[in-house]
Amino acid sequence: MTTKTIDGKTYLIGKPLIFPQYQGKEYGLAVQSLMDDMIRECATELLNATKFTADSPLLDRIQRLLNALLRKWENKFLSDIPLLASRMLLGIDKASSIAVNASLKDISKELLINPSFLMEGALRPLFEAEITKNVNLFKTIPTEFFSEVQDTVIKSIVQGRGMADLVPYFQGFAQSDFHPHTFHKNYAYNRALDQTRKAYQSANTMRVTKAGATDFMWVHSGGSPDPDPTHVEMNGKIYSFDNPPVIMKRRGVDVHGLPSERPNCRCIMRVVFKIGDKFV
Repeated sequence: MTTKTIDGKTYLIGKPLIFPQYQGKEYGLAVQSLMDDMIRECATELLNATKFTADSPLLDRIQRLLNALLRKWENKFLSDIPLLASRMLLGIDKASSIAVNASLKDISKELLINPSFLMEGALRPLFEAEITKNVNLFKTIPTEFFSEVQDTVIKSIVQGRGMADLVPYFQGFAQSDFHPHTFHKNYAYNRALDQTRKAYQSANTMRVTKAGATDFMWVHSGGSPDPDPTHVEMNGKIYSFDNPPVIMKRRGVDVHGLPSERPNCRCIMRVVFKIGDKFV
């Protein structure tokens, strides 16, 4: 535990709530694997379709194939993502409980902290909302992917060199040499990792505010080669949960939030209590 005095107020500061990288990595790899399987199957099926041209026009046959694959993978994502997200959230719940408990351990020698921060089962509504958010985020991947493939096929057949363009294109992402440009290699992995960070931050916030904390200290990750200067500036500063700092601009409007809430933000927080506050 450390103390810090700002504007005449003294704060007790707990350990940083460090993000469990293994939880994010596990979820990221699982979602990326699902997407990779979709891409490889699509490429394999399309390569097989290009071997035969006598039974029907190539474009019509590929269109039917893409429609069938889209339906299959839309259903696959809708069934698998909730299971993958639930597994991730169970791990995050445990990691959050351990981290918050350790952070408050020393502080609790000085303050009477509300034990409701343990909140057995109280995070269910939060996690149900997180699962819905993850489903909504990832369920569009098949539609986006097959739409891009369809556009490439049409342009190659109608405007380009036909098979001379398509075969190398399909072979490339069948062998994982590249993904279509909308989906860089770590597209789904990075999205899933970002969602894991946000879920961890949400669980921590619920726990520490239930314990009576009204403030937190921003901790910049320092792990990015191109860090956001505003997040660097916030490092070590104390903010209120009720009035968090500006974390980014969206369409020219200031957006307030907590660490990890901006896309791809790796910042975390420390638990903070003001000496003199009353806890029950």
